[in-house]
Amino acid sequence: MSWSAGVSIDEHLQSEKGDVREVVAKNFVSSPWDREEFVSLLKWMRAYNRDHPGRTVNFLGHYSGAPAVDDAFFERVTGYVHREHPEKLSQLTELYSGLRPIDAFAYLNKPLAERRQLANKAGQALDLVSGISDPWVVQHARNIARTAEFLSVDAADEATVPEFMRLRDRVMAENAGWWQRQLGGKIFTSAHDNHVGYLAADYPVHPKTPGAFCVTFSVAATF
Repeated sequence: MSWSAGVSIDEHLQSEKGDVREVVAKNFVSSPWDREEFVSLLKWMRAYNRDHPGRTVNFLGHYSGAPAVDDAFFERVTGYVHREHPEKLSQLTELYSGLRPIDAFAYLNKPLAERRQLANKAGQALDLVSGISDPWVVQHARNIARTAEFLSVDAADEATVPEFMRLRDRVMAENAGWWQRQLGGKIFTSAHDNHVGYLAADYPVHPKTPGAFCVTFSVAATF
């Protein structure tokens, strides 16, 4: 699941605001996880957190932002900058212009050159906020940049498939590692064997897995 969806789900688990089915419908729609088993999982996690207030569990999405990064997620970055660093807001708004919100399927209809230009601007936006003190805001900006980069790969060109796969798995490793460093504790990861293993079964199409990128990921993964 994407980083942005994971943030939304985890906030529901920590606060118990909203209905679990609405959370699933919003964040899991059209995905393999849009099913009753995940409703049950989130209900269990919420109940566990209620009973263990000093030892709560969290939900992480370590994938890139597809299929969507909505405007509310962008606001996590721009809203903070507006409040704490208003001198950066004008430049940040310009860099995100044309990018927010990201609907992956509609976004992929943009010309490749435009997608690459927008990915470059998203990277500049990340550079702009990288020095601020709130690590979560920087991480949100990082995932916006990684999503734009992810969607700038020419998926129609078979020669780019290894690049696409490497980028995707690097982002998953980065996110899992960041989360573990930020919150500590143990991580249980659910993913395809090609993602949680140290070596992929279809090398060189799948050149490097998260398990090879990040020791934390390979140690924490369970499948």
